[in-house]
Amino acid sequence: MNHFDLSLFILFCFTVSGIAQVVWLKSESYKKYAYPVDFGKSLAAKRVFGENKTYAAFLVMTPVSVLTFSMFGYLINNQIEVNFRYELDLINWCLLGLMGGLGFHLGELPNSFLKRRMNIKPGGVSKNPILKNTFFIIDHIDSLMGSIVCMSLIIEFKTFDIVLLFILAPIIHWLFNVALYLSGFKTQPR
Repeated sequence: MNHFDLSLFILFCFTVSGIAQVVWLKSESYKKYAYPVDFGKSLAAKRVFGENKTYAAFLVMTPVSVLTFSMFGYLINNQIEVNFRYELDLINWCLLGLMGGLGFHLGELPNSFLKRRMNIKPGGVSKNPILKNTFFIIDHIDSLMGSIVCMSLIIEFKTFDIVLLFILAPIIHWLFNVALYLSGFKTQPR
């Protein structure tokens, strides 16, 4: 097996989960559960994370990640090289999806926290070109970092897998955003 297998598998599962997430976020049902993760609290007169970070985001991405990782992982079991820390076939795939889905959302929170401290509104960009470019990069890797950290509790990543993920994931994320923009789901293609 080559090094692309695990990275491509993870990216495939997150792409499927991401499509489900976008549909959910645009639904009327989403709004019923859109309670802010920071409970509307402020720190130094600024929202901790902002209105865009809600518990509702966890209601679809995380379960769909569990489903995609477990279903596709079980189907291709022993066809890709994955070093699980524990010996539990289907359960490992479920846990990998759970940790990946949770990590995906948890990884966005520090970025949102920093943006609120810098008076960057949710979904907005900084007027400072250096901050604008810096946050463009962070916006495309923060979820990946959170996912890798959380999934590392279940599997042992090889350095090359992590490097591949950090090369491929931002490209796929950006292309996904452009596709969402072109289809009318996003107001900006970033």
